[in-house]
Amino acid sequence: MTAPAIVDYDRKLTDQLDQWQTMLSAEAIPQKTGSPKKNKTKKRKAITDLLIAKNPKNPYPIYLLLKKSDGFSQDQLVSALEVLGEADKKLKTSSQSPKLVLEKAILSICKM
Repeated sequence: MTAPAIVDYDRKLTDQLDQWQTMLSAEAIPQKTGSPKKNKTKKRKAITDLLIAKNPKNPYPIYLLLKKSDGFSQDQLVSALEVLGEADKKLKTSSQSPKLVLEKAILSICKM
């Protein structure tokens, strides 16, 4: 019951990433007018490490991933996401060294 939901999530994520990639490539490439050439472009799949089920036919890696998550409480996971959110904000808005920001975030998460 969980595996189909994970596969559906991955499919929706991939579709969204493909849509964004199409929008970005359409904006980046100016349209040529007056040229009757056919413009064949290969549709590339978006590359991401956000997929949960990289091989949906094999549920064992999903099981192992979910088993590892049992070692954390919900409060720990939420706190880790908050730390990562703050680090993201600092990386985008401050002039601090990215290395220091990431090291601080990693140490904060490891202390939990």
